[in-house]
Order: sequence, then structure tokens, then C-alpha cells
Amino acid sequence: MISTLLIITCTNLFAKNTECRNINKYQLTLLAHGSNLANEKTTRTTNGGAYKLRKVSCFKKCKIIKLKDEINLYQPNHPDADSNGYVAYPNMDPANEIIKFMSAINHLEIIAKKKKCGLTYAKANKGFFIKYTNGKVKEDHFILPGDILITGWQRTLRNGAGSLISFSNY
Repeated sequence: MISTLLIITCTNLFAKNTECRNINKYQLTLLAHGSNLANEKTTRTTNGGAYKLRKVSCFKKCKIIKLKDEINLYQPNHPDADSNGYVAYPNMDPANEIIKFMSAINHLEIIAKKKKCGLTYAKANKGFFIKYTNGKVKEDHFILPGDILITGWQRTLRNGAGSLISFSNY
């Protein structure tokens, strides 16, 4: 009986540590897949060429990597068409991007509602906030006009910088 209790205690401790370790991964997932959704049709970036799809890669440390995956569509009248009339677009599946984005939100929301790992949850007029006590991110605000579909996401960093991504297409 004692050994069973020890196993349960260790399992719960491991689950909490895993939960806290994954916060950075979830924050990066929001950034990568939110950016992908916002740039689904971006054919020209400041660096030239189509937007590069982003994904989170976790080996020893989680980071965002850019993929060179694009799809070429024949649109000879498009201003970004090449000499053969093809335009490069990021090759993405919006449904898959939404699923990954929403999954990260759900994980962070669960942790924040439990007030674990330095996260707190607060309802807003239209949506909710997740506030962070540690790291570069100060808070994420998820905008839900009807409590069902997220139409925007605003991130505020500790240094005062921020970004707003609108998902009006979805």
C-alpha cells in the first residue's frame, strides 16, 4: 500500500513539472501557428518571396523553425507572378493550423485556471486573458465575441512590445 501511494505522488509531481515545462512550448505554438494563419495568403515578405510556414521543434530546447514548403498557383496577372505566371504561397492546411493553435490555448487555459506554474486566468468583456508571472510574455488576450470562435489574439511582452493578430477569415 505504501509503495502505491509513493508512485501516485511521484506521478502527480512529474505531471506538474511536465505541465510547467511545456508552457514555453505552448507560447511558441501560439506564435508560430497564429502567424501562419495570419499569413496564409502572403506572397511577398520583407525578405522576399512567400511567407515561410513556421512550426515548433522541440529537441533539447523548443524553438520556432521556418519551413520552405510552398505551393505554386498559376495566376499570370498577380503582381508577384514569376516569368511563367506562377505565384508562390505558403503550403498550409488552415484547419490543421487552427487545431494546433486552439490546442495550445486549451493547455494554457487549463493551467491558468488551476493557477499553476505562474499563470492566471481572467475573464474579459469579450474573451479572456492568460497572465504570466515569469518569462518574456506578460499576457495573452484571446478575443471571443461569442464565446465560441476566437477572432483575435493579442500578446503583450514585459518590455511593452505587443502584437495583435486578427482571424477574420475563420
